[in-house]
Amino acid sequence: MVRLVEDDIYSVLPDVPHKHLYDRRAAAYDSIVSTWLYNRLMWGASPLDYVAFAREAVASHPAGQMLDAGCGSLLFTAQVYLGFGSGDHCLRSVVADAEARACALDRTGRLRPRAYPLIASDLSNLVFRPENFHTILCMNVLHQFAGAAEMISKLKDLLADGGSYI
Repeated sequence: MVRLVEDDIYSVLPDVPHKHLYDRRAAAYDSIVSTWLYNRLMWGASPLDYVAFAREAVASHPAGQMLDAGCGSLLFTAQVYLGFGSGDHCLRSVVADAEARACALDRTGRLRPRAYPLIASDLSNLVFRPENFHTILCMNVLHQFAGAAEMISKLKDLLADGGSYI
């Protein structure tokens, strides 16, 4: 069941009094994984590579529904989403993590209207209808799951015909 948690944030998670383990570590995690050194040593990449990758995902089907699965705090994607939320581009994306809210705010401190809903959900228990998304972005998260192959299969089931899993 979908419930409103606070303005512009919804949840499909059980209403429990404790936070998920990641929620308590998000700020520390972001401060490490946002650095050039960490990404170069661990993944052979740059933080700018992730931003470019997200930009490519958003542009792949600009009029279609997009799912950012396992988005965390939108560390590498927030500015991309805000940039596509105006003008001729209309990004309709579901961001599956309420921790992303702080990064999705515009300069007035409000969520950009109609840019995307924030839905707190469990990536290992997907609640979305099959064939609903034209693009699925799943960046920097699959290595956290022992059953990553099964996760990928479930995510692919959410793709509409002609959709892209990025």
